Amino acid sequence: MASGVNMTNMDRTLTTAGEPKLSLHQKLRANLGENCFIILLTVILCAGLMEVGLRCIGRTPTNTAESFLEQGGISYQLKRNVTKIVRWPSYSYTVITDAAGARYRELGTRQLGGKTLFVALGSSEVFGNGLDYDQTFVGVLAKNLERQGCDLVNLAVPGHHLDEQIALFKEAATGGKLRPDVVLVFVNPIYLGGFDDIHANSLVFNGYLFPTNNWRIPALRMTLSNVSAAYCFFRDATRKLQRLYLARPDMDMSFYTRAYSKEHRIHQPQNAAEMLAHLKQLEASIREVHAIPICIFVPTVGGFKVREWKAKGHPAAQACDPDYVAELVRNHCQQEGIQFLNLEPLLQARYDKGEKLNFDLDAHFNGPTSQVIGDYLHTALAALSTRK
Repeated sequence: MASGVNMTNMDRTLTTAGEPKLSLHQKLRANLGENCFIILLTVILCAGLMEVGLRCIGRTPTNTAESFLEQGGISYQLKRNVTKIVRWPSYSYTVITDAAGARYRELGTRQLGGKTLFVALGSSEVFGNGLDYDQTFVGVLAKNLERQGCDLVNLAVPGHHLDEQIALFKEAATGGKLRPDVVLVFVNPIYLGGFDDIHANSLVFNGYLFPTNNWRIPALRMTLSNVSAAYCFFRDATRKLQRLYLARPDMDMSFYTRAYSKEHRIHQPQNAAEMLAHLKQLEASIREVHAIPICIFVPTVGGFKVREWKAKGHPAAQACDPDYVAELVRNHCQQEGIQFLNLEPLLQARYDKGEKLNFDLDAHFNGPTSQVIGDYLHTALAALSTRK
């Protein structure tokens, strides 16, 4: 019998050339893998072309280098002598620090001495998130003071609470390294509500602050925003669509209703007393270097919204007391003989007129609001500018 007459089923899968004949399922699998590879290659090629195109028209990543924070002090601090351009959907700004690690308009060592020296302490609103130095309210105040022959050093660090700023001030004033005449202690409900929180569960990675137990995914997103203009393009477009069509709010109001809630720990007498004891500690440190402490209450835009909600009967705001912390600090300053300035009436009036106090998608003060605050502070502090 001729060979091949009794071919088995397996034999029938062979062509005359001896090559395997693929079944329909195998062909589909092979085509799917090939198509996926082609699609992936096309996506990579398009992303690469988009990246090149965006950079050619000046659309760079959010950040092109490490950010401006580092481990230091009792938690973290600003790096020394850095220039950092920060780009977010709502704003772009440049952070420059001097040789002492304080935010300023120039790098290098500042010549301080022989002039009345003001020092500012606080958190992100005092640091000036979203604004170049001269646009921040501390920068506006500084320019006005400089015209009168005074200097100002801004020691504020974004995210810091009271105890972290106490430690930073003590370090800066140790051994006469910094000899202030007036220390402006800017406080707000968030800053004082977490007065003893020193970010023990946080870490600095590439200059950014992340929670220790959940840092990898946020760090990956931040890394992508550092290196890819295309990623930033889609990220920013998504946020703009959320704002325009999904009415995404500028701030997380659940955060503010918790911060102003009567259930917050700062409302407990023992915790309020402990916070004021820490504030007294800072004031004692200021007086030890023969400087004048001045306490300045800075309201949050979220606090104005909470007050508005409460007046309208919004359920989420009924357990809130937006005036508690300001009154607590006011009474403390009265007892201690410390000048107290409250920015709330100034900003509440503007808020009530419908003026936009903050950035879109961000609760920090915008440029016009910061200008108003800086000018107000200069007028309020004018008498102290001639101390020397």
